[in-house]
Amino acid sequence: MPPLTQDTQRTWAQHQPQILPLPAAAGAVLFVGALIATNAAGQAVPASDTVGLKVQGVCREGLNNTNSAAGALGTTADYTDAVRYIRVDAQGEWLFDVSAGVPAPGANAFVVNDNTVSAAPTANSIVAGKFTRPYSSTSWFVDLERK
Repeated sequence: MPPLTQDTQRTWAQHQPQILPLPAAAGAVLFVGALIATNAAGQAVPASDTVGLKVQGVCREGLNNTNSAAGALGTTADYTDAVRYIRVDAQGEWLFDVSAGVPAPGANAFVVNDNTVSAAPTANSIVAGKFTRPYSSTSWFVDLERK
């Protein structure tokens, strides 16, 4: 599947969400339902098979930061002074399309893009989580907490 071009309603297994606020990278477009990673500066970007990215979770509140500078969380506990940030759910099992390989429960799910994972290692082998169970022949649930 190609990367997301709009918000999507991603299927997930019932869980207690753990919401992380993350500052958006300059120029990033972060869609609801997208797999989100952070770059070396700790800023949110759409997940991709890019060296140095670390998967954080699934975007719950998106942001189009195309023409803006990088965001900041600010200095208050309630983020009242934060600018250009998103909220990401860092827990749970989420349904993703699988582009290559044959998934197995407990095997690594490697990032292809913000909408797709692979059971086969990718060029940079960025791990999104572990496969847990199939949904169909082309999509599986991935536990983002297990890496």
